[in-house]
Amino acid sequence: MPASTTGKGLQYGWTLGENGWKAGMDENALRLDAVAHEQWAQNRAATAGLTYGYFGGVTMDTGAPVRVANGTVALANNTVNYVERTAAGVVSANAAGFTAGRIPMAKVTTAAGAITAVEDWRPAFSLAPLTGWSAATGTATRTGFDTATATLVQVAEALKAVIDDLLARGVFRP
Repeated sequence: MPASTTGKGLQYGWTLGENGWKAGMDENALRLDAVAHEQWAQNRAATAGLTYGYFGGVTMDTGAPVRVANGTVALANNTVNYVERTAAGVVSANAAGFTAGRIPMAKVTTAAGAITAVEDWRPAFSLAPLTGWSAATGTATRTGFDTATATLVQVAEALKAVIDDLLARGVFRP
């Protein structure tokens, strides 16, 4: 049994060697879940059957902060579902895999009409995409070069490769 609580209501002071999951530990887990970064996390209270509930969050897709409300998304049965969102906060799920240019949220396994496993795939941070970019034409090169002797062509080809990669990952957008 816990001897004390912290300012956040977390209980501590279990007896050394005490085992088994106790009610106080459940309370701690719930409090930690509330304290931890929960934007776009699973909302267990809204999750049931083949419905995945999630907490909303704040996006910067347009350059200004926009709050997106909590929501739910339908999942396919007997498969792995990839729950993801756009930079604008539109959440979707599919069974093919995470989509380039979208932000992963969770990998959710379902069987017999129920969720059997949830893996948190939220990135530690996500950037608002930079708009106004278009792909460069020509050759993309992803090899190193000596900065003292590099030609303009070598630098331009390396820059094209970087721009291509950032466009593919949704960091740059047209």
